[in-house]
Amino acid sequence: MPKMELKFCHCLTDYILQHYFHDRQELASALKLQPAEMDEMSPSDLAARIFKYCAVRQIPLDSVIMQLAK
Repeated sequence: MPKMELKFCHCLTDYILQHYFHDRQELASALKLQPAEMDEMSPSDLAARIFKYCAVRQIPLDSVIMQLAK
């Protein structure tokens, strides 16, 4: 996986956890996953699920993009 893609995946996951969920278990539940399933997913697959979740709920991701610019 390219370095920039991996950075995006981690930034997205961290941002969502910091601003919308209390912990990984709550995030997993919102994504309709078990925590163990979420841990087994590749970072890009997890980011895709989170991105879809944000799109459906119209959660802005401007802050994630700004983090990548740093």
